[in-house]
Amino acid sequence: MPLQPILMPQNFINSLATCLTAIQEKGRRLSGHDPLSSLNLDIYLKLGNSLHELGKSNEAIDAYENALAIDPNCTEAYLYLGNIYKMQKILGKAVAAYRCAIRIRPNFAEAYHNLGAAFERRVVFTIGVLYQTPHEMLSQIPEMIYKIIENKAQVRFDRAHFKEYGDYSLKFEVVYWIQNPDYNVYMDIQQGINLDIFKQFHEAGIEFAYPTQTLLLQPHQPKSHSAFTSASNPASSS
Repeated sequence: MPLQPILMPQNFINSLATCLTAIQEKGRRLSGHDPLSSLNLDIYLKLGNSLHELGKSNEAIDAYENALAIDPNCTEAYLYLGNIYKMQKILGKAVAAYRCAIRIRPNFAEAYHNLGAAFERRVVFTIGVLYQTPHEMLSQIPEMIYKIIENKAQVRFDRAHFKEYGDYSLKFEVVYWIQNPDYNVYMDIQQGINLDIFKQFHEAGIEFAYPTQTLLLQPHQPKSHSAFTSASNPASSS
């Protein structure tokens, strides 16, 4: 069962880390080994999780590396390191950390899953078409997008759905995976998809929506001639 992070005040975390380091150093000088190794392993893992939750990724990395210094076979430390490196887009280190965890524990399912995710990029985008689009054309859009994406290299289609009624458009949401984490590769693929959608929509007569505003104007109702005359000629009523 994965360890849960413990959220602690930052000043307490800093003090705890300082105390642990001092105790370790003193223990090594006196006896040649760490007197709190088994206890420190669990503390460093939880400390790393808490620092990660606080957004202090570099400090969390130090905590996990301290855990590995105590136990080089700690698969949780490798997993957490991989997660942070993946978040920081340092994919080489993330992959290496996940592979270390898997080498030590071959049935570590979470490490396998995260390793696979490190090689993929999930992409979500939306498109909007006019409310005047016929029902028959609307029902064809998901299949059209599916075929466009499936024809691209390094891509795995996930889904395409008519998601919602927007303020000025009927919105479709599209999700696919790129089997390459490189951002430039993603942009090249997305550009190709966008151009193919534009071309096929144009050929099918499907129009993209754009922001519009409809003003409902109340027709002016002029006063009757007799009423106007009466109001402008008070003497006529006497």
